[in-house]
Amino acid sequence: MFGPNIEKMEKKKDVIGLIKVIRRESWYGFEVSNNAVEALARIGEPAVESLIQILKDKDRHVRFDAANVLRRIGDARAVEPLIQALKDEYDLVRLQAIEGLGRIGDARSVEPLIQALTYEYPDRNYEYTQKQVAEALVGIGRPAVALLIRALEDKDLRVREVAAVALGKIGDETAAEPLIQALKDQYWSVRCRAAEALVRIRGPAAEPFIRAMRAEGTNLVRVYVILNRREISPQEYAERARQVFGYSPGALVVGTPPSDETFAKNAIRAVCGDIWSSSPIPEVRIDKDRTAIGPRLQGLYGDRTQYAINFLKQRISEGYDPDYFQVAGYGLQVNFSVDRITGDEALVIRIYQQQ
Repeated sequence: MFGPNIEKMEKKKDVIGLIKVIRRESWYGFEVSNNAVEALARIGEPAVESLIQILKDKDRHVRFDAANVLRRIGDARAVEPLIQALKDEYDLVRLQAIEGLGRIGDARSVEPLIQALTYEYPDRNYEYTQKQVAEALVGIGRPAVALLIRALEDKDLRVREVAAVALGKIGDETAAEPLIQALKDQYWSVRCRAAEALVRIRGPAAEPFIRAMRAEGTNLVRVYVILNRREISPQEYAERARQVFGYSPGALVVGTPPSDETFAKNAIRAVCGDIWSSSPIPEVRIDKDRTAIGPRLQGLYGDRTQYAINFLKQRISEGYDPDYFQVAGYGLQVNFSVDRITGDEALVIRIYQQQ
């Protein structure tokens, strides 16, 4: 089947025709659709209004394409529509919106980006979202500082963490005193990020704060990964990959679901970074039985860890919100990771020994 001449349409700046291609009103294959996306990105500003219109399309892949092109064009007319897209049910649309708002750099985006950290979606990867929001706020720069300083006192741990990271990277001196106050936060993860931010802002002058953090610092001694997986055939895996990444129905997708060990290591890297490059290397344990969490920790810490066990059980029932808490001389960081293709889940528990 002959498809539309994308190159000719681009030369004519036929935005409406290219929009019809990415809306798949007639399907010519993934390659043609992708070429239409690239053409719209090159056309740039004349395509913005039409792209905004399809940012609410019922097809999530069309919404993704629209958000992707709007991100690349970086036109301020897209700010409000992209802010609305922060609540899209499809994670890839949300991430494109976050990156787009950071690229445009409009101060109107600051508060919605901070609020986006607290939205609850079943497909959400909290760690990656935090990183993207932090980078977007850094892209906005000094207009974001005042609201980020206020966010250091937010009730949500994730908001305080991102605020500290972003303030450090922006480097505005007015954030120094609020960051010093954040060194008193009840959670070590916030205190650590505040100390790192102070180093960026004040350089050698921040050494006393870093020494204080090191004095109360932690050593990562163990990582537990509790898996929740189901059996999935290579055929179903390929079909899910097509849906997630927007491949055309006829596209060849080759792959098999990762083994438990590979899946666990990928989850650890997403949450902790490359722990295998550290010294000493922390112990890693993989378990597929969620009910084993309590006895495992009981064996590690003794009877004083009943609070930790109950806390973890509560977090599991609530959906594994990231959190950090201390008990019996140890710190526990709890994070949740979801595989985008299979929907498999991993609860990653980092155990630190307080010094």
